[in-house]
Amino acid sequence: MENKLQDPKKIKINDAKVVFYTGPEDEKAAEYGTSLTIALTPAQKKQIEDFCKLNNVGKNGDAKRGIANIKQYTNEETGETTDQYTIKFNEHTQFAGINGLSQNDLGYNAVVNIIANCYDYT
Repeated sequence: MENKLQDPKKIKINDAKVVFYTGPEDEKAAEYGTSLTIALTPAQKKQIEDFCKLNNVGKNGDAKRGIANIKQYTNEETGETTDQYTIKFNEHTQFAGINGLSQNDLGYNAVVNIIANCYDYT
């Protein structure tokens, strides 16, 4: 799955399946921050890995900078593994609801399209 956006600092991930959503109203947000965790298809995983490598995503001085922080989850009942990726929100995060949906409709198994930016910390 190729990143079709012209700006190499932006990525668009289509049809991402939500695993976890921690919004500003969530009591965990104060401790962990706000974020969206998605389950990855093999194509989405490659897309994110390429994007992180191209943009050297990560904290300055981190040995894993440029390597996507993809976690693997194993369902204890089925033994099935799923690759997962977490996208952190900041004060610039915007939600574009369709058909009257809002960020309150985000939750397990919701399917979303995501456009994310990377930027340099100064």
